[in-house]
Amino acid sequence: MKTISKIGGLHQLLGLHDHCFVAVPRDSIQCLPEANSTNKIGASFETPCGRLLIKPVEYMEMISSTRPELWATLADEVPAWVSDKRNKTSVDRTIKWLDECISLSPASGAVFGAIVGGSSLEERRRCAQEVATRNVSGISMNKTFVCAIKSEH
Repeated sequence: MKTISKIGGLHQLLGLHDHCFVAVPRDSIQCLPEANSTNKIGASFETPCGRLLIKPVEYMEMISSTRPELWATLADEVPAWVSDKRNKTSVDRTIKWLDECISLSPASGAVFGAIVGGSSLEERRRCAQEVATRNVSGISMNKTFVCAIKSEH
C-alpha cells in the first residue's frame, strides 16, 4: 500500500490514466462468508491463506493508497438463511462501518454505501433508509451499483 501511495495511486502505477478504477470489498468469485465469520470490528474475507479480518481503518488506508474514482464501503453481508436477529446485526454493523469509512475518507472518490439485510425486506429497507441519510454518491447491492447524480438545475 505504501508503494502504491508513493507512486500516486493505481493510475500512476499502471499507466492507465484514461481508465476509471472502482474499489469493491467483495469477491465476486468466492461465495458469501459464513454468517458468523465477520465480527463487530471488521469484515471477513476469504483469501488463499485463510480468512482475513479487515477493519474500517485498514480498508480506508487501502482506499487512500489506491485512489479509486469510486469505492464501496465495507458491509456485513449475510446469506439468505440467517435469523432475523443476524439480519438486524448485519444492518447495524454495515451502517456503523459506513459512518467510520466516511469519517476516515480521503478527499477523492465517490462513496457508495452498501445495502444489506439478507432476505429480510424490512431490514434491507431500513438499511437503504439509513444509507440515504449519509453523504454518499450511490448505493451498492449484491455487487450492483446504483448512482444518482445531483442536478445543478
